[in-house]
Amino acid sequence: MTNVVKGVPVGTIDGIVYVADFLEGHEAVFEWALTGVAWDDRIRARKTASFGVPYHYGGLTYEESPFPPELERVRALVSARLARPANNCLLNHYPDGRSRMGFHSDSEEGIVPGTGVTIVSLGVQRPLRFRATATPERRLDYLLAPGSLMYLPKEVQNEWQHSLPRSSRREGRISLTFRTIEHREGAAKADSGPKAP
Repeated sequence: MTNVVKGVPVGTIDGIVYVADFLEGHEAVFEWALTGVAWDDRIRARKTASFGVPYHYGGLTYEESPFPPELERVRALVSARLARPANNCLLNHYPDGRSRMGFHSDSEEGIVPGTGVTIVSLGVQRPLRFRATATPERRLDYLLAPGSLMYLPKEVQNEWQHSLPRSSRREGRISLTFRTIEHREGAAKADSGPKAP
């Protein structure tokens, strides 16, 4: 029987990789991110930060910044799990349930062909809502547990959009979104569209 969250079924989509208990010690990473990251507040709905190679999207530019030890451990685990090296992590901080992200598909611009977007979730559990591009009334939720990993390949993003809907939860959530970006010394090409939550 399919579970339902506020009328939206909880199901699975072919091509998505979801690992509920991926990151051991995720609580410590969450606390580090809350207090140890210099958050950028240029986006009203959430706070952001970027580590790794330069990253550009939506008219914003993040300069190259080395991975701190706390994040390098997660990056190495993600790279090993998916057998491809991630070289950028965009962090998104949603302070409470009022912080949201509308439906979108992540841009492929600047992403190494054959790779996708990996989301590691920290903090409170919230649903990531998907709707089919061809039939928008078809919707599914994935409940993103703290410490979980979700991998979204290009093929899924071609057929589905995703969003982070508002929630009644007062606690915060942080998503670590890892990408493999085409990069050469002195120049970078990166995602210019919305990002995964």
